[in-house]
Amino acid sequence: MKEKIKNLIILLIIITILCTIKYTKFINMISIDNLIIFNLFEKDNNKIIFNLNSNTNQVKSVNLFNSESFSNQKIAPGTKGKFEILLKTQNNVKYQIKFDDKSEKPKNLVFNIKDNYNKYSSLQELEKYLQGSINSKDKVNIVIEWSWEYETDNNNNIQDTIDGKNIEKYMFDIKVRSY
Repeated sequence: MKEKIKNLIILLIIITILCTIKYTKFINMISIDNLIIFNLFEKDNNKIIFNLNSNTNQVKSVNLFNSESFSNQKIAPGTKGKFEILLKTQNNVKYQIKFDDKSEKPKNLVFNIKDNYNKYSSLQELEKYLQGSINSKDKVNIVIEWSWEYETDNNNNIQDTIDGKNIEKYMFDIKVRSY
C-alpha cells in the first residue's frame, strides 16, 4: 500500500512538472562563467523579458515552432507572426542585442522590426538596429515580426517542403549585453 501511494505521489509530481512546461513552453539558459542554469522564461504578455543591470550578459533560447505565444498558428509557409523582447532596468544602461542560430533557419523565413518594413533574411542582419540606451526604471519593447513567404516559385516550394520538415528544430539564442 505504501508503495502504491509513493508511486502515485511521484506520478502526480511528474504530471505537474510536465503541465507547467507545456503551458510555459520556454526554457531560459543563463550562462555564468561557463555554468549554464536552466529556468523557466519570465514572460509578460508573451514577451521575452530581460532584467538588465550594468555589465551583464544574458542568453535566452527560443524555438518559434513550439512557442504558441509567439503566434496564434503554427509556423509554416504562408504564415506570419511576431515575438517581443522587453528590456527592463533599474539603472541607466546601454544595451546590445545579438542572435545566434542554434539550427538552420528555413530559407524563406524573413524578419523585420515592427514599423520598419525592410525585410531581412536572418536575425543577425537586425543586430545593428538593436542597440541603444535605457534610462533608470524605463523599459524598451522590441517587436520582431517574421513571415514565411509561400509559393514564390517552384524552387522555393521544394525548399519550403524540406524546411517544413525541420522547422520544429529551428532554435536561436537571444543574447543581451548591458553595460
